[in-house]
Amino acid sequence: DREEKRKVEYQQFLEVVSQHKKLLELTVYNCDLAIRCIGIVEELVAEGCSAIKARYDKTNQELADLRLQVHQEYLEAFRRLYKTLGQLTYKKEKKLEDTDRQIRTTHIQLEFCIETFDPNAKKHSDEKKEMYK
Repeated sequence: DREEKRKVEYQQFLEVVSQHKKLLELTVYNCDLAIRCIGIVEELVAEGCSAIKARYDKTNQELADLRLQVHQEYLEAFRRLYKTLGQLTYKKEKKLEDTDRQIRTTHIQLEFCIETFDPNAKKHSDEKKEMYK
């Protein structure tokens, strides 16, 4: 009787151990599956990151090229404006010299006309006033 009880308990123990073994094997299988899934997700994330980095690098290069192009356009416009400014300054100085020479000439003519009582004295005086304007 005792022996039979021991056999029954042993059988129950074997059943419990068998169920526990199946559960542990299922856990190990689930862990292996989780590890594979994590590896696949890691690969997916790495590919996504490298794609994002490649796109960032390409966009950054395009922006650098665009920035250089705009800088060159501004430089060219600045050069044109600077050259135009130099030409205008030169023309202004030349015009001032010409005007100053005409004023002196008109003043000399006016003085000469005043001295000789020329009827054109008023005309030369008006020209002088016009040049000062």
